Amino acid sequence: MKNQLNRRQFIATASLAGITALSLPGGMAQAQTYRGLYDNIPLGDEIMGDVNAPVTLLEYASMTCPHCKRFHEQIMPEIKKNFIDTGKVKYILRPFPFDGDR
Repeated sequence: MKNQLNRRQFIATASLAGITALSLPGGMAQAQTYRGLYDNIPLGDEIMGDVNAPVTLLEYASMTCPHCKRFHEQIMPEIKKNFIDTGKVKYILRPFPFDGDR
């Protein structure tokens, strides 16, 4: 009976074995979270409009966010037409890649 694992010990051992298998060369896959995923990707500003415009609109947006997508499809065309294209606003988009830690 001394060699018998309880439930917590079994889960801890199985988890450790799975993590070890993932991190071995030639293993199934490397475990990774979103932290550090974008560290080596240059995410520069995207700028539209007159650089000397009196107003600067700065947006942080995620390319995978459904709310950002809706804004760019339904609202941004009017802002571009009425303010950016007329030289009233300089628009800066700063990518903010965030999908959560799934």
